[in-house]
Amino acid sequence: MADCFETTIRFPKKKDTAFGYEEVLKKHDKAVIESCDLGETETELFITERVNNILFRKN
Repeated sequence: MADCFETTIRFPKKKDTAFGYEEVLKKHDKAVIESCDLGETETELFITERVNNILFRKN
């Protein structure tokens, strides 16, 4: 292995097409929801995922 690093990826969704969002929040435990790194603006909902990246070098 040559290197490793962490990045984030954000998955946005327009609120007007996010049917059932509030029901999902009510259905799941608060700790689970908080671990998903959910965000909200006036028009969008988004989940940000942390990704571990590993760089390999062929010898």
